[in-house]
Amino acid sequence: MSDLSLSPPGRRKPSALGVHPFRAMKRLLPRGLFWRSLIIIVAPVVLLQGFMSYFFFERHLEITTERMATDVAADVAFLINLEDTSPAADRPILRGKAQKMLRYKITFSPGKTLPPPARGSQSTIEDALELVIAQQLGEKRHYDVGRIGSDLITINVEVHDGVLSLVVPRDRVTVSSPDIFILWMFGSSLVLMGIAVVFLRNQVRPIERLARAAESFGKGRAVPDFKPYGAAEVR
Repeated sequence: MSDLSLSPPGRRKPSALGVHPFRAMKRLLPRGLFWRSLIIIVAPVVLLQGFMSYFFFERHLEITTERMATDVAADVAFLINLEDTSPAADRPILRGKAQKMLRYKITFSPGKTLPPPARGSQSTIEDALELVIAQQLGEKRHYDVGRIGSDLITINVEVHDGVLSLVVPRDRVTVSSPDIFILWMFGSSLVLMGIAVVFLRNQVRPIERLARAAESFGKGRAVPDFKPYGAAEVR
């Protein structure tokens, strides 16, 4: 006798590759009402915080840093133009005025040259320098960008008779202390979730007590000390 399927027509056979993905997901979920309710509260908060963090760091912070770096690059291009077009006797006075107005430490090394920069993975300020210098001066300039500690950025640019060196505060190039925003965001979320856990615990406890009483009653045991309390549906 051949092995015929006894399943009604139109009904699919269970997949031989495994269980349904949603069923597998249900097995991973906790069985208790409290933990399932907590996941319903925590999951949207975590997704929202993740989205906000991505939007802040990948979009807002990147765009803001790019604009600030472009402003610094424009200042550098202006100083290069002064060095190339001003008389040699006037340049020290102009550097002093620019240093006070721009809050940059400016030094000049006569006769010095810079090697061609290696164009690997460039930073935001390097990309802005290359774009602005090429647009405003119409030619490629040798330059390099470095750091002094965590608060200062050095920019060395080659001019026609030497190298112009600038020390720029980091807060002129990028947003300062973006981690404070993340700390405030996650700190407030933890406080709100802690308050939600306390209130959720108080709401779930009467249901758990009712479930234990119902189980005892179903097994034929007396439940003399049970008194429903909590939400109206439980009472």
